[in-house]
Amino acid sequence: MRNFWKWSLLIFLAARSSNVVQSVIGLWLVPKYVPAADVGAILPMTQTAIMLSLPLTVLMVPVSRWLTIYTVRGEHGKVKSLLRVALYGSLVAALVMSVLAGLFLPGLFRVARVSERGFSVVLLFAGALSAVAPVFDSALQGLRRFGTVVLAGFVAAPLRLLVTLALMPFRVFTGYMLGISVASLSQIAISWCGVRRELSGDVPAQPFWRDDGRAMLRYVAPIALMALVWNSLGALQAMLIRTNLPDIENAAYFIITRFGDIGGWVGLSIGFVAFPTAACSQAKGEDALPVLVKSLLVTVLVGGGVAFAYLFLARPLMASVECWRDYAGYASYVPLWTIRSALGAAIGVFFACEKAMGNFRFLLYFIPWVMVESAVLFFLPTLLWVIGWLVVSEMVQMAMILGIIARRGKLSR
Repeated sequence: MRNFWKWSLLIFLAARSSNVVQSVIGLWLVPKYVPAADVGAILPMTQTAIMLSLPLTVLMVPVSRWLTIYTVRGEHGKVKSLLRVALYGSLVAALVMSVLAGLFLPGLFRVARVSERGFSVVLLFAGALSAVAPVFDSALQGLRRFGTVVLAGFVAAPLRLLVTLALMPFRVFTGYMLGISVASLSQIAISWCGVRRELSGDVPAQPFWRDDGRAMLRYVAPIALMALVWNSLGALQAMLIRTNLPDIENAAYFIITRFGDIGGWVGLSIGFVAFPTAACSQAKGEDALPVLVKSLLVTVLVGGGVAFAYLFLARPLMASVECWRDYAGYASYVPLWTIRSALGAAIGVFFACEKAMGNFRFLLYFIPWVMVESAVLFFLPTLLWVIGWLVVSEMVQMAMILGIIARRGKLSR
């Protein structure tokens, strides 16, 4: 447990350096260089890049799980074979994804009101990198090479900031996405150094499909369903907010979420460490419930503390900086979104532990609910209604999680 919290803290610091850079870009550079009418297009475009990596998102979760299992068992030959398959598969998926994306991106740009020329090429490049990068993230996570993860995080953040600073004054959307792309490239390069030993000739490759292929296929099916639903609905929600709200509320939504997302930073780091920890516990026959409960508690308490601070600080903070002043009237929404981010991060921790242990019954409850969540957004006319509904939705999902944990605790007695 001590190592769990140590690596959670270090990964928190490394990953949050990236989030600090993202906040600097979102809170200073975007309001400075992007017209208010265009600010609302950034989140849908970012969500589109994430959507492009959907096939690899599906495949990399089982890769990370079985890398952990093989490492615990000392089956390094299977580790090598699985890594090779993941790398080759990512390259094929990136190529297919780029071709398909080139067909639908022009129409998407029209809906999101993005007119910058040449941006589609940059978005395709970012999407291709987002397809390859999860291979290395999952490999390092599964092998529990958290030190390499920390190093990659500290290097990628300043590189992204430098590229964005250099390009955004000239090409707003291109500079924003190229900053993300360069950060991904640096993480891939550093991560390669971390997994290179596993791919060296010192360890003979050992086939894994004969022993674990069927189990992997059974595991991938619910992962595919989960990734398809959450990524599709995430893209849909971002586009609905972009098209249904006026430009000023779109811009305010972007600024509010940059502040409020800080409330989920701790949970994001804990979730990254919780996945291999839960998988390792299951491989050893240990109970992962104590790790899950403590992780949820820390995530919610820290996020709640940030939300409480925003009750007093959000309005004077936004009023004190010129590029935020136009949105100071929406400052009361920041604590609400912070609560939403903290609960969302806690839900992510729960999902990570469940996926690591191969428990997917929770999808029976969560998939119908997130579909309801997205459907309701069609009818919400103002930003206050949107944020209020999303907070309520996260509370409902958190109540579901507490019910699942309570039942599981009774059964384990």
